[in-house]
Amino acid sequence: MTDGNGRHAKRPRGRAAGGGTATRAPGTEPMTARTATELRKALASVALVVFTAATVVLVVFALRADDGGAPSGAALGGLAAVCGLVALSTAVDLAVLRRRNRRNGGGESAGV
Repeated sequence: MTDGNGRHAKRPRGRAAGGGTATRAPGTEPMTARTATELRKALASVALVVFTAATVVLVVFALRADDGGAPSGAALGGLAAVCGLVALSTAVDLAVLRRRNRRNGGGESAGV
């Protein structure tokens, strides 16, 4: 590839070359670099509390539901089961994050 003067043109790098973003050499990240892990922990913690509470409330309502009332006890039980599964998955996610944090040396948020 040459420019208008017969010299070889420089090849574009990074996004201009049609590739993704430019990559850094390993170990050159800033010391204060943060990942989405902290946000993931916060969202999973909130979701765990909310969906556990929703499961308890829906189970109580399902047990007290009348046979002819709307919504039915079965529908409320189904919603409680879904909320329970979401709460379980967030608990597992928090456990995985805690395990990875311990394995990688802890850091400032080692106490999840």
